[in-house]
Parts: sequence; C-alpha cells; structure tokens
Amino acid sequence: MQVIVETKDDQETYDGEGLPATESDIIETKDWIFDWHKEYVYPDRNRNALSLKVNVELQAMLSYVIDEGFILIKLIETAPENNHYGGLRITPPMLAVASQHSYDHGFEGYTVIHIKHNSKLISYYEELGAEFIRGDRMVLETIASDRLIQLYLKKGER
Repeated sequence: MQVIVETKDDQETYDGEGLPATESDIIETKDWIFDWHKEYVYPDRNRNALSLKVNVELQAMLSYVIDEGFILIKLIETAPENNHYGGLRITPPMLAVASQHSYDHGFEGYTVIHIKHNSKLISYYEELGAEFIRGDRMVLETIASDRLIQLYLKKGER
C-alpha cells in the first residue's frame, strides 16, 4: 500500500510503502527492541514493513492477526533512528494500513490495538481516534479508521 509518512516535527512528508514483511526486513530489525524473528513462530500473524520510496531502509514493522470481526495489532515498532524529535511519525500510516486490511476483510475498519500501559502512548492513540475497550486493548472504529485511511493512504489505495 502506498502511504504518506510525515516527520515528527512536521517539516517534511514522504511517500512510503506498507508491504508484507520479507525475510530481509526481519534481518534489518536485529537492533530493534522487539525480536521480530519470534513473530515467525506464530503462523497466524501477518507482518507489514514500512519503507520510504526515497530511502529503502526499513522504517517500521507491524504484526497483526485476523480475528473474528476485526484486525488485532499485536506489535508496532519504529526503527531506532526514528526515536527522536525529527524522526518519522510512523504510527498513523501503519494504523492506516491495518485499518485498510480490516476493510479488505469485511470488518468495516475495526482495528484493535494490543497496548502497553504507558500513559503517553495511550494519549497518542487517543489523539488518533482509538478508544479503550478493556485493560490492554484500544479500538479504532469505522470513523477513526476512515480518517486515518483518508490522511495516510495515497488515493487509489483506499
């Protein structure tokens, strides 16, 4: 999927791609927080990788499962070089990709996020339209998913 990726300081916008992760993408994550190699142990998990068209280096990874009536995001992580103020804002386009997968499966955009209990992260997801549904989960319902898709997927991908 063709996506729009912004820098955290809102100074630049890039065209990117959210595609199924390859083995070489997984190899690139060796210095990341999550052990993405372990994601291959779970046959029900789907993995997407985000890269920019101007720079093919891996920028983010997303792992999700297709559940009954929704997409469940298990992991989402940015590349270490994006963990600063001028880095890329990867969460919105990755959530847009997951939301589009939800529509592709007939789930009307319902996308559930398995969250860490971090108040800053929870507030950020709320800014993006997610709502709490229980202790470790937040949901993007149809309206929030539509908004993310409109803002972060290129026309023709929606």
